Amino acid sequence: RVRDDLGAPALHLAAGKGLPACIPPLVNAGALLDVQDFWGYSPYEIALLHQQTQSQKILAKLMKR
Repeated sequence: RVRDDLGAPALHLAAGKGLPACIPPLVNAGALLDVQDFWGYSPYEIALLHQQTQSQKILAKLMKR
């Protein structure tokens, strides 16, 4: 699994940086929706913290699967 220099997985980066189009391909490639970053946040929580509403919607929909 790919992480940045602070330990954030790619899905967290997409969720927090406003890249909602990247979220489904990452999940389809095996990114985990419930994985926590170094501070204990899930990708959904990161999207909330950064006010990325489109990412929140996509993550919420994927978590219901």
